[in-house]
Amino acid sequence: LDLELQPTSAARRYHGVLHCLQTIVRREGAAATQRGLGFAMAREASKNFFRFGLFDPIVGLLNGSSEPATFVVLLFSGALSGSISALVCNPVDLVKTRLQLDPSHPRSAGSHANGFRLIAEMARQEGILSLWRGTPTNMVRSFASGASQLSVNAYLKQHVKSCMKPTPLSDACCALVAGAAVVLANNPIDVVRTRLYAQKATALGEVPLYRGPVDCALKLARVEGMRAFYKGAHAQFLRTGPHTVLSFTFLGWMRRLGTTWSEN
Repeated sequence: LDLELQPTSAARRYHGVLHCLQTIVRREGAAATQRGLGFAMAREASKNFFRFGLFDPIVGLLNGSSEPATFVVLLFSGALSGSISALVCNPVDLVKTRLQLDPSHPRSAGSHANGFRLIAEMARQEGILSLWRGTPTNMVRSFASGASQLSVNAYLKQHVKSCMKPTPLSDACCALVAGAAVVLANNPIDVVRTRLYAQKATALGEVPLYRGPVDCALKLARVEGMRAFYKGAHAQFLRTGPHTVLSFTFLGWMRRLGTTWSEN
């Protein structure tokens, strides 16, 4: 988030992933690298509950046959399950973002903030609907995330299954490619979403810096250039790659274990 929010100028605070980590540890302590961990875990658990849980039923509904689903069906199923997860879980996503912002940022929750207290404060000061701020952008992001991650992983596993017996290693390799596809598709949307989440609330009649995701994207391209959309991409892959590999490897292992138990 810190990398995505910093301006593209000579006054940049961070000069890459490692420099960002070193600066945060030096200024705020090692514990600051785990800021917002509780809500980050809640966010992953809730979103994955809907994304993974809805994907296979939607594939079965759209495919309508015993034949392997086409890539188009997998793509649309992943996009739909991702969009639903974003709509339901946006408040958790928003709170996680506020908790993880640099404490000096005007929209930061502060280094010692409590997530539940932040939710109550936002509902009281900005209205309950403020918890769904940025939902359209978040849904677009999860649309792209689900479409790229779930479909690429499922499509690769279909081909692996036709050539060899699935193993944790094959699951991990398929998931790593899917993780790279997610970063490629998601990082531009992530940058826009983070800017919208972090912008200051405006008074009645005051014009906000960004009037929506399209306006934000156009201003980013005009002021900071196209490279701004892939700001923080290395850090994104360092998070998304291992997360995707572990998620799909454990999911594949549990499915095979469940199949073995049911057969016995």
